[in-house]
Amino acid sequence: MAVFITVRAKGEAAKLKAAYDRIAEYEESRVPELGCHVCALTADGIFVSGTWTDRAAFERLMANPEFQALLASCDVGTPEVEIFEVYRSRHDAR
Repeated sequence: MAVFITVRAKGEAAKLKAAYDRIAEYEESRVPELGCHVCALTADGIFVSGTWTDRAAFERLMANPEFQALLASCDVGTPEVEIFEVYRSRHDAR
């Protein structure tokens, strides 16, 4: 079943944006199970959301030692992650 993942991290916007860019580049080139992905700046940090084909795909990425090393090198602390089962979704390219 598809899942919707949200990630919140607090900190300096420039540092978080740089970290997001590095992580997104990794995911876009190596993680075909990742669907729509959105990043937004918040008053105190960053909010990222994305759809995945299933929870196991996200868990495999999170357990991958290469990805864990990338996360550690970004030095953004421990973000708040939530996982939700998708009931229905719609994508509008506008």
